[in-house]
Amino acid sequence: MSKPNVLIITGYGVNCEAESKQAWELAGAAPKLVHLNDLLDDPSQLENFQIMMFIGGFSYGDHMTSGHVFALRVKHHMQAQLQKFIDDGKLIMGICNGFQVMTKMGLLPGLDGAYFEPKVSLMQNDCGTFQNFWCDIRFEQNSPCVFTKGLGTLPLPIRHGEGKIFTFDSALLEKLEEQGCAAARYVDASNHPT
Repeated sequence: MSKPNVLIITGYGVNCEAESKQAWELAGAAPKLVHLNDLLDDPSQLENFQIMMFIGGFSYGDHMTSGHVFALRVKHHMQAQLQKFIDDGKLIMGICNGFQVMTKMGLLPGLDGAYFEPKVSLMQNDCGTFQNFWCDIRFEQNSPCVFTKGLGTLPLPIRHGEGKIFTFDSALLEKLEEQGCAAARYVDASNHPT
């Protein structure tokens, strides 16, 4: 069985590429680091991969809002290739700033095939400060997310200033819940959502 090829997009202000590469290798994949500019110069590279990963950090300094500039560059320079990647059933993962990039681009939540149409945003934490501590995360069994299947509840570090999903559309929130789009939740010691 061949190893899946994983594209890890590197670039300005993003980090954790070495850790991400090692994690994919430990999982049995064949990761490759590709700078965003090189990918934008030749988006056809996407055809060589089964998985794409947007990694963490502070892309372009996040001066406009987290992930916004990175998302706009990808959306405006390779939307057709990215749509084909999705249509082919290939996987995309976004961690930390990469999740914010995917949200700003409209890839998430991506309900009913409405990619590239942002429906939600990540907002500042209610406390108004950057949060950095360990907490328990419960991965939801009914979520269709292949990356979190069977993980149960784990103690994990959280580090974010914009950690809250926001939308004006309450019907969208209901739909996200109905379709199991919340892959994980913060939980208390009794495993109840907080």
